[in-house]
Amino acid sequence: MAQGALLVSNLLDGRRLVAAEQACRASGLDVIAWNPDDERPKSLLPALIVGGLTPGLRAIPDEILKLSAEYGESRVLLLSEEPLVRPLVMLHDGRVWLVGPPYLDDVVRAAVMGALAARVTLTTGAVATDRLIVDETILSTRWCATISVQPEPNQTAPAARAGTTDKLCWSMLAEQWSVAELDGTATRMRGQALAGLEGALTEIMGSRAAAICLEQRRWVLHWPNSSWSAWLCSRSRLPQRWNLFQPGRSGDGPTQRTFPARSGDVILACTRLPGKPGGTDAALAAAMHGGHALVAWLRARSADEDREGNARPFAVVVMEMRK
Repeated sequence: MAQGALLVSNLLDGRRLVAAEQACRASGLDVIAWNPDDERPKSLLPALIVGGLTPGLRAIPDEILKLSAEYGESRVLLLSEEPLVRPLVMLHDGRVWLVGPPYLDDVVRAAVMGALAARVTLTTGAVATDRLIVDETILSTRWCATISVQPEPNQTAPAARAGTTDKLCWSMLAEQWSVAELDGTATRMRGQALAGLEGALTEIMGSRAAAICLEQRRWVLHWPNSSWSAWLCSRSRLPQRWNLFQPGRSGDGPTQRTFPARSGDVILACTRLPGKPGGTDAALAAAMHGGHALVAWLRARSADEDREGNARPFAVVVMEMRK
């Protein structure tokens, strides 16, 4: 029995039906459009159930609820006729994803990939994420995700770690670090107070690792490697995209930067981006729709690399100030 996407066609007009079908097929899923008046297809085990929301509707449609209860592990994607607070919204710990107009290709596919990534039992090869290590840290006002590649036995690869204290959300990028070094650094960061944070980062991270820290209302970044990338994206700032550390900067040793945090800030920091060269603009465009949209984009590009046989190690940190 094939796994794929079940599109509940009576809940989707032509434009939304086409957008959903294209995004699902681009993600490697078999697609069946189904009307509840017809017999249920027996050849498909839905990994994703796709429907729509009519204007004014604030609840999941009954047809979708019944299907979700029957199939259990399936995730739900709803395309809303009305604009949302942002083009892509995740609910219920990743079980339900909402997309609002104008249903841009990258946004709808990001929602599909995000929903599939949250469904841990998915086995469709085109979107398999077994080689990725993905970890989310969620607080009331701060959210962080780290993505890195599972190294081969007896090999090292770029790594990302994250954690929280009562007042600090922190993450780090490192290359050629052993598991023991990563664990030791994480332990030290968990005990770190806000006072003297910048000096502590210099001591803990040195010139071999980067750190991205979000206090209650302040960003603190420690950046040792000019070949890595760090960007700030925000709809409430001008410019909306800011390259935090210009490549090829002069000077020796790590650089630090501190600045106020604003609601809606998203920081993307990476050793490299997965996918074909020149993907920065697409990644930053995804970041403008929020951290989850960016993570879904990164998963999709990593899956593309796997499928094309061009996979290389990378590590990414995505951190968002939510309120």
